[in-house]
Amino acid sequence: MAGIAVNLVSSLYHTQRYGEAKELARQQIAIVERHGLGETKVAIELKECLSVALCQDDKDSREDFRESLAILEDIVPTARRVFGGENPITKRLEANLTAGRIRGMVHFPRKDGEDPYGPVGDLQDALASQREHQRRLARAAERAGEPAVARSTTDEVLEEFAAARLDERRRRGGG
Repeated sequence: MAGIAVNLVSSLYHTQRYGEAKELARQQIAIVERHGLGETKVAIELKECLSVALCQDDKDSREDFRESLAILEDIVPTARRVFGGENPITKRLEANLTAGRIRGMVHFPRKDGEDPYGPVGDLQDALASQREHQRRLARAAERAGEPAVARSTTDEVLEEFAAARLDERRRRGGG
């Protein structure tokens, strides 16, 4: 039944019904966790869906973005324990976390003394980390006999934005 919920939440955010996707994901996560299933594939996928829905809404705010990153920061270690570090799901979540941090640096510049984007404090490091995640994801998919995983358009756009921001910092003498 919970697998159906993952598909429904995914369908809701793919049809741009983000509010409904967030609400259903939160309800289903609560049910899954109440039954002691917080570290299962279904729970991880529901949390990933919630994280995506939080960032897709045109009304997303810094708070929604931080919640989305917090969810990813929570489920990446869980995915490593449940699936292993080389599993394509784990690699996808790691790549999403890095992409989220890059997005945060681009769309929500930090204020003086604030570092809301976790340990990736420099755009250059974030870009290198994103590229490494993509390579690992492709290797994991290849070992699993899956077709090569193409980079998503979102990742490419994030990288372009981050590269432009890095160039701007260098021109100003800050990087």
